[in-house]
Amino acid sequence: MPKVKTRDKLLDAAYEEIYKHGYQGASIDAILKTCSVPKGSMYHHFKSKKELALAVIDERLSVKMHAMLRQSSEDNTSLEKLFLVIDFVGNVPCLLESGCPLSKLIAEMAPLDEDFEKHLVAIRISLFNILHKVVRDGVKNKEIVVEDTSSLTIFIITSIWGNISLGKGMVTHASYLASTQHLKNYLRSLKN
Repeated sequence: MPKVKTRDKLLDAAYEEIYKHGYQGASIDAILKTCSVPKGSMYHHFKSKKELALAVIDERLSVKMHAMLRQSSEDNTSLEKLFLVIDFVGNVPCLLESGCPLSKLIAEMAPLDEDFEKHLVAIRISLFNILHKVVRDGVKNKEIVVEDTSSLTIFIITSIWGNISLGKGMVTHASYLASTQHLKNYLRSLKN
């Protein structure tokens, strides 16, 4: 098994700490304790807590958010691709228990810091563009009929991520499946 590099240990521990406590509540000491890395090693890789957090956004959060959208293959129809994303999110316990890490960080840090806003909005735009392409392909391939693909994409995103962002203890696997069934039924109604 390959040895995990110090930088990766720091990024993984910081991701978990920031996800649990937010950026402002995240503790450098807790991060260092979790990954058994001395403070000097952290500052060798990152100049500050902010620089560490921005690397977490780019190298961990972005990767995890994009992984949610890569559940399908080219053989799937557009609706199947959307359903796979919906189902994938519902099968990630930490998302149901703790909410969407992207939404949480956007709410906490985007209004306070331009660097955070820039990095977080880049992920949000990228996710929108990926799902929007799936919806546009569905229209182009005559799988679904809809005039405004942008607003439909926003509706899908807000239905999924809004669902898991209700708050701790508000979402269970069963409640997620039940509520997203309404979204799936709506999307089926758009079939050509």
